[in-house]
Amino acid sequence: MKKNLPVTQQEKEFDAKANILSTTNPKGVITYVNKDFIDISGFTNDELINKNHNVVRHPDMPELAFADLWATIKSGKSWMGVVKNRCKDGSHYWVNAFVTPIMKNGAIAEFQSIRSKPDRSLVKHAERFYKKINSGSLPWYFNIPVPGLKSRLVGAVALMLYAVLFHLVEGIEPDAAWQGLGMGVLMSAVMIYAISWPFTKLLAASRKVVDNKVMQYVYTGRRDDMGQIMLAMKLLEAEGGGIVGRLADSSEQIAGDSEQLRHAVDQSHQGLEAMFSETNLVATAMTEMTSSIQEVARNAQDASEAANNAHEQTSIGSQIVNEATGKINDLAALVEESAGVIRDLEKESDEISNILTLIREIATQTSLLALNATIESARAGEAGKGFAVVAYEVKTLATNTHEAIVEIENMISNLQGHSKSAAEKMVDGQKQALDTVEQSKKVAESLEAVASAVGMINNLNSQIATAVEEQGAAAEEINRSVLSIRNASESNMEASTETEASSSSLNNLAQELKGLADQFWDKRIEANSK
Repeated sequence: MKKNLPVTQQEKEFDAKANILSTTNPKGVITYVNKDFIDISGFTNDELINKNHNVVRHPDMPELAFADLWATIKSGKSWMGVVKNRCKDGSHYWVNAFVTPIMKNGAIAEFQSIRSKPDRSLVKHAERFYKKINSGSLPWYFNIPVPGLKSRLVGAVALMLYAVLFHLVEGIEPDAAWQGLGMGVLMSAVMIYAISWPFTKLLAASRKVVDNKVMQYVYTGRRDDMGQIMLAMKLLEAEGGGIVGRLADSSEQIAGDSEQLRHAVDQSHQGLEAMFSETNLVATAMTEMTSSIQEVARNAQDASEAANNAHEQTSIGSQIVNEATGKINDLAALVEESAGVIRDLEKESDEISNILTLIREIATQTSLLALNATIESARAGEAGKGFAVVAYEVKTLATNTHEAIVEIENMISNLQGHSKSAAEKMVDGQKQALDTVEQSKKVAESLEAVASAVGMINNLNSQIATAVEEQGAAAEEINRSVLSIRNASESNMEASTETEASSSSLNNLAQELKGLADQFWDKRIEANSK
């Protein structure tokens, strides 16, 4: 057997009202311990749960006791014994243990152990007896059969009849003495049967409850039939105490749980009230949001229509710009053509200037010739007068020609100046026309980009309108759901009010049940102490 160490042999005292309870599965693994078990043993809940119950076994306990324990409870019967348990710090405490198998569907589901504080005389008796068992020296008389009540009655009656017969045989005839003896034996047999028969039945019934010589000797100090009956009574009393102990522990848990339930229900009720209030606000907000979504949908539709109009206008503007670009290109071509004509005119003016220069030279020569003719006619006298007239006319013609040439030159010079200026302006106009064409192209490209962007905006507006419409439908659905939640919250709040009343009633009932269980447990402790 495993020995749990260390041990200090220091006994730990605990309250006589303590109800030390634990449960294990059929393999002896701990599944539950109550607060008293934890407080007295010194182990934590985590150190006990899912551990084998022998974690609290003290090495001073005989193996025989635990072998008897497991043999008894595995057979489906309850076991009772005085047990020395070990604390975590090595100290120990004595308990009066009552172990019961809990059956479910005809099979053992768990073992329940209820422990209480034993009487000190019982502890001392058990401690002495366990030491003898551990040392292998049981009392010499322990295995000697003890006469039962019937045997004792028969012996007592026989001695009584022998004494009576001894005193009467001297003064009575032998036949009469034998007749008296026979009558006495018959009457004694009837009396013994009348006395022993119900006792025998009681003894048999007690053995159905428990039949354990070691346990009998520990609890009663007797090995006879009376000790057997006393042990059975103690076991039945312990069984009732076990029920009360489990009931007390369960009622304490129920009281604690019902109190927690009451607080939880109260918090739930407050939460439901808050949720009801919040759902009212949400319902109002959802109604407003639905209206806002509908307004957004209308605005999105208007924006979509405006985008359509803008797209149409940009398309028209792009078309107009394209037409204007074409006309400006035509104008630029005309300007180029006019510039060419002016340049041709300028060239022709240059040629005229060249001709006028030639004519001026001819007029100059003619004027010189007229001058020479005048001189020669003056020399000729009268013969030269006719020639002088011709010379004068030629000179006059030359002079007029020269003057006309000067005027023509001035006119041609002015014409050339204007032609050059017109040509320069034509070049500037052509450049401006080309620049305008480039700007028109850029404007056309910009209008195309604007048209594309407006088209995208139009598509987005359409998508927004569709999405907003879907959101509107979803918002309507959410609004209906929120209203349903609000109605459900209202119903839940009403149900919570009823649950709160029920939990309060349950808490009161649990407190009453705990009070009754504590009362029965106190009475059991009081009865055991007498």
